[in-house]
Formats: sequence, C-alpha cells, structure tokens
Amino acid sequence: MSEDATISNQGPITLEPGATGHLPEIAFRKMKPEQAEARKLETFLETGQTLAGTYGLKGAISRVLETMDRHHGMMRGVVMLLDPDTHDMRIAASHGLDESGVRRIKYRVGEG
Repeated sequence: MSEDATISNQGPITLEPGATGHLPEIAFRKMKPEQAEARKLETFLETGQTLAGTYGLKGAISRVLETMDRHHGMMRGVVMLLDPDTHDMRIAASHGLDESGVRRIKYRVGEG
C-alpha cells in the first residue's frame, strides 16, 4: 500500500509505508522541499477535519497524534490539558507511551 500525493508540475509522489503502515523517519529526510511542504499541508487538512468532525476532544486529540505519526514519523508525543478541579496539567492524549505510566504523569502550572 502506498500513499500518493500530487504537487503542481511534479506529478504523483509515491511514499511507501513500513510494516506498521507508517512512513519511516528516513523517508521524511529524503523528501524534496516541495514534497515536505505538501505533506505538511496534508497534515493540517487532516487535523482540521479531525477536530471539526467530532465532539469528543480527547478522542480527536488522539487521532491528531496518530496523524502526526503517520505523516511525519512521530514516535512519541503528549497533549496536556489543565484539570479545572486540581489546577494540574494532565495528559489528555498520548502516542507511543506506556498507558500505565501516562496516568501517573501530572505537573502543576509553572512546573517542569
């Protein structure tokens, strides 16, 4: 399975995903500037569609992190949100981290 993108005046670009269905990091380093720019725009578009198409914020954030992995080879990432009751920053969504450890991570505002 390959992903095709078209850049004006350049024709289709075929990027081959690895065994996990995600592009290896080396593929991003070998992209021409035009290809990298097209990939960024594709990421922005998919992220906007994900956030606009759902009411579940945490699920949408998880899907955005998956998009970052799929499009840019992101290995690990977190999005933290402020807990209004405790005023702690807690992980709302993560990618590539052990879930049992993620639940224990918290920061106070201004810490870390």
